[in-house]
Amino acid sequence: MKISNYRLTQCIAYLLTAIIISSIFLIIWLDYLVSDVILTVTCVVLFSLLMRLQCVIYENSGNCVTFRKHHPFTSKKFIPPFVELPQSSIKDFNFKNNLGITKLTLRLNSKRKKNAVIKMLLLGFTNSQSKKIVSSLQMIRLKNDNSPFS
Repeated sequence: MKISNYRLTQCIAYLLTAIIISSIFLIIWLDYLVSDVILTVTCVVLFSLLMRLQCVIYENSGNCVTFRKHHPFTSKKFIPPFVELPQSSIKDFNFKNNLGITKLTLRLNSKRKKNAVIKMLLLGFTNSQSKKIVSSLQMIRLKNDNSPFS
């Protein structure tokens, strides 16, 4: 199973790029100092948002759970995993969804650390995609015979 927010983040990236380019043209075209300062600050903020934008791919392929992150304008064929875990190491999870910003917390069984925790933000997933991720993680938790997150 592979779930991604690529389309939404790519649309947002193109929209931010168009707004930045139009703001630059407005800075060149307008001769007012106040509007130039406001547009320059807007461009800097939008450019920083554009640079931090990431596509997230959730992949559950049998025995392994993988999260991959990359920028929407990246054209690489292979994207290295951000987090890759065997299913047997996932002890529990907590999934909080608030206004399109989803916070995923994974508790792991680890030989090095007693209570290993991985926290990540998943932005731009639809409700149906979030439900698929939750159902997949619930199946993994049931398969590992673990109790719910408390």
